[in-house]
Amino acid sequence: MKLLRNTLIASTLALVMSSVASANPFVFVDGHLQGASYVRLESYGVDSYTNTWDISGQTDFSPSLTFDNAVASFWFADDLDAWQDEFVTVDLGSVSSWLNHFEVGGTIGNLGTYQLVSGNLSMTLLADIAQDGQLTYTVRADNGDFYLKETRLTVYAHVPEAGSTLALLGLAFLGLAAFGRRKKSAAA
Repeated sequence: MKLLRNTLIASTLALVMSSVASANPFVFVDGHLQGASYVRLESYGVDSYTNTWDISGQTDFSPSLTFDNAVASFWFADDLDAWQDEFVTVDLGSVSSWLNHFEVGGTIGNLGTYQLVSGNLSMTLLADIAQDGQLTYTVRADNGDFYLKETRLTVYAHVPEAGSTLALLGLAFLGLAAFGRRKKSAAA
C-alpha cells in the first residue's frame, strides 16, 4: 500500500514538474495598409499588389522555433458598380492561387464595410516562414475593380521542448526504484 502511495506521489510530482518545463507560445503579427489607406485594384489597370510580411525583426523570433500555425487575412471591398462582378486571386509564397478567383463583397465609403477573407496556411508555407521570417504575397484583380483595405499575417510558434518531460519522469522512477531498494535492504 505504501509503495502504491509513494508511486502516486512521485508520478504526480513528475507531472507537475514537467508542466512547469513546458514550452511558452509566441505570437508574431505583421500587417500592411492599416489605417485610412487602401489600394484600388482593377483588371483593366493596376491589376496587382505585391508586398512581403516580415516577422524576422520581432522580439523572440528565431528560425529554431517550432511554427505551429499561421493565418493570412485580407480585407476587401467592392465599389458597388452594378455592371460587373469583382474577383480576386491571392498568391502566397511558393503557393500560387492560395485564394483562387474569389468574388469580392463589402462596400466602400465613409461607413464602408470590408469583407474579411482569412485562412490557415499549409505546412509548405509554414516552412517558407520558418526559413527567414518572411512571406511574400500578391493580390491580383481577375475581373472588375475593388479595394484592398488591409493584410495581416499572424504566426503561432513555440520553443521546442528538449525532452525535459521524459527526463523528469525518468528521474522520478529512478527515485522510486532507489527508495524501494533501500527499504528492502533495511528490512533484510
